[in-house]
Order: sequence, then structure tokens, then C-alpha cells
Amino acid sequence: MLTMRWIELSGEELVTEVRAVKRLPAKDSITNSDYIIWFRADGEGVEIHDGKIFVMNENGKTIASYVVNSDWKIIK
Repeated sequence: MLTMRWIELSGEELVTEVRAVKRLPAKDSITNSDYIIWFRADGEGVEIHDGKIFVMNENGKTIASYVVNSDWKIIK
């Protein structure tokens, strides 16, 4: 399992165990901006459109970090 730390734009934080984290491109988003999906232990996916996300392995080492913001639109 992995551990994820999500810092919302408001400053609130969530630290939780996750099965996997996936970054998706703007073309797949209703907000037309890149976003993250994290998967709970039961396999359910949860979307993140705004905030900073850090993913740590079982040793506590950060293996990935992301910043997403629904205000950052992809212009085609």
C-alpha cells in the first residue's frame, strides 16, 4: 500500500492509505484541466481537481508529487 497526503487549496489536509494514484489529462476531465484519481483499498476511485498531492511508499519516501488546479484550463 501507499500513503497519500492531499493538501487542499483551503489548507485542509488528508493523509490516507491508498491502493494506487493515477494522473489523467485534461481531455478526460469535466473541468478541462489535469486531475488525479486515487484508489481506496476497496478499489473505489476518488477524483482530485485542486490541491497538492504527495505519494509515499511503505518506507515513507515520497515517490510522486502533483499539483492540480481546475483553474488551469488546457486551451486547444
